[in-house]
Amino acid sequence: MAVDKLTDVSFIEWLKLENSKDPDNILPPELDFEKAIYFLKNYLLEEDWYVNYPGSAKQITTDIVYDILKKYSKKFRKELKIYEKELRDAK
Repeated sequence: MAVDKLTDVSFIEWLKLENSKDPDNILPPELDFEKAIYFLKNYLLEEDWYVNYPGSAKQITTDIVYDILKKYSKKFRKELKIYEKELRDAK
């Protein structure tokens, strides 16, 4: 399994593969940010989630984080509501 190609790789499959590389290691394997965002998107956002603009990888990462926080974080939704009110009031 090619871990660099993340298509259809579950986090558990990735974890098994990485742990098998050094079975005596008691610490978790290293996970880079790109793979972390990929796994979070796949587990926390709908299967058909997508962006409809030709953004850069970093812009799409912002959308992923925004959508995950909006869906799962009450604190973020509260901050967003305040921010949106500030934007309306500034006009």
